[in-house]
Amino acid sequence: MRKKFALIPAVILALSALAIGIGAASHTKNAKTDDPVSAYALVNEKIDELTSSEKYIRSALAERRDMAADLLSSLSEQGYISNISYDELGNVFSFEYPDGSLGGLKTDDFASSPGALPMN
Repeated sequence: MRKKFALIPAVILALSALAIGIGAASHTKNAKTDDPVSAYALVNEKIDELTSSEKYIRSALAERRDMAADLLSSLSEQGYISNISYDELGNVFSFEYPDGSLGGLKTDDFASSPGALPMN
């Protein structure tokens, strides 16, 4: 009888450790959606890094599209965005943030679009 009671604290300790581990893992998984401002900031930072890089600036439209698609796919896999689509007519990627807000990335220069005015 004493052996059964000796196992109870060990079982409780093991279950507590498991519950804490599961709670920490689920909190880490949801950290991206808990603070939408952080998601916006990270996505914008990554897009800015890409679009201001010399490689991107000097690339043809098809290469820019591929680089942008790779970046957005990576951000989607990490849970920062979802529902990525590409509009070939406007050369724009659209995506959704975890809170439902929409975002986009235009792969050509605004001034190079037909009917668009230069930005300067």
